[in-house]
Amino acid sequence: QVPFTKTPMAQDAKKEPVAVEDPSPPIRITVVPRPVEVAPSTAEPTTKPGQPLALAVKVNRQNGYVGPIRLSLKLPPGLAGIQGTEVVLPADVQETILPIQVASDVPVGDKGGVTIRGLAHVGDQAIPVDARIVLKVVN
Repeated sequence: QVPFTKTPMAQDAKKEPVAVEDPSPPIRITVVPRPVEVAPSTAEPTTKPGQPLALAVKVNRQNGYVGPIRLSLKLPPGLAGIQGTEVVLPADVQETILPIQVASDVPVGDKGGVTIRGLAHVGDQAIPVDARIVLKVVN
């Protein structure tokens, strides 16, 4: 809405709001499917404080993607004492173990918001593909 009057020089001219459109040239967007899907062996892996966890992760390559895939563990803010070791899957590998270290002082309970991040490079772009898990720390 823009204030407008047909007689701008008139002293008592009342400016009424007028709808104004500002067209732009069209753009083309191409949406492509993900190059990979990341699937942990379980959505709720279980471990004990101070014990390492070897989480099996499968990677389903899609749409002809044959490049390497980098797997890492991403933690939500405030979750300390858990650390994953980054793993790189070569082009011919579909499954690996993602090592996870759990410190001995990590409290028992469910740790939600933990993400396994797969990173595939297509051209010059890194495309993240995530899988969420709930890490269960038990006695």
